Amino acid sequence: MRKNYIVLATTVACTILYVIEQGFAVNYLVKTLAKICLFMGVALYYPRLVAVPTRGQGTPGNSPKKGNLMRGLAIGLAAMAIITATYSLTINLVDYEGIVDELQGKSGITAMNFLVVGLYITLGNSFLEEYFFRGFVFLNLYRQGHVRFAYMFSSLAFALYHMAIFRTWFEGWLMVLALAGLIGIALILNWLTSRSGSYASSWLAHALADSAIIIIGLELFGAW
Repeated sequence: MRKNYIVLATTVACTILYVIEQGFAVNYLVKTLAKICLFMGVALYYPRLVAVPTRGQGTPGNSPKKGNLMRGLAIGLAAMAIITATYSLTINLVDYEGIVDELQGKSGITAMNFLVVGLYITLGNSFLEEYFFRGFVFLNLYRQGHVRFAYMFSSLAFALYHMAIFRTWFEGWLMVLALAGLIGIALILNWLTSRSGSYASSWLAHALADSAIIIIGLELFGAW
């Protein structure tokens, strides 16, 4: 029952977010509120449904070890470098101006509010995604003994969830590479989480990776 709930609830939540992102003309605030309600609601209802403690879900963990945080820092810095290099290599392959136009038209993100949105994505959204995909999905499956399934399902869900955002941004082999990269990143974040039993280090790595994307976004939006 526990495994089935996690799989079904995660699939339903990500599907709803995909439909909202691709099917409705709502701004970024509405999409964010929907994501918070779905991710938090699914995770917080789980212990009530199956009568298990919430250890590892509600907080990043108590007093994370320095070594784990240093791993998160190192992986986050490496991710920043890879993202920056990827942007430089694909600047003539990807229609970044079209992406900016879509974000402005569909989500209401502009040069005026991009810094605020960027700060939220770096700190708040990264926490929400780690809370859900690592704290709820991965750790609960992992602790139930479904180790391989925990790694693969949470990583695949993490990657497919992001398709709702960039489905129209990439085509062909670029889409395949983007999905493969997201799965790879999720596997690494899962590994970080399994080392400490909390998602503090994976949150740090995630936040640093997102910060590189926001810095690129600031340039594309002409926000600095």
